[in-house]
Amino acid sequence: MTLNPDFIIQDLGDDKLLIPVGKAAESFHGLIRLNETAAFIVSQLGQETTPAAIADAMLAEYEVDRPTAEANIAQILDQLRSVGALVE
Repeated sequence: MTLNPDFIIQDLGDDKLLIPVGKAAESFHGLIRLNETAAFIVSQLGQETTPAAIADAMLAEYEVDRPTAEANIAQILDQLRSVGALVE
């Protein structure tokens, strides 16, 4: 899976936003404000990846246990999926 190219990440100071462009902007009207965890997960979607690979990267970056990381990843991927931000 990867991030839909019709969504871009915009840095605004300390805030990171996921912004629909192109066809995504026709069906999703708004912005998604990313917290630190969501921003990390979305950054991993810049290349083809899997939830397990994202979990491995998260464990290397943060002090978190695998079940917590996997639960957070699943929740954020579901939210991204619901707005069409994932290509699977």
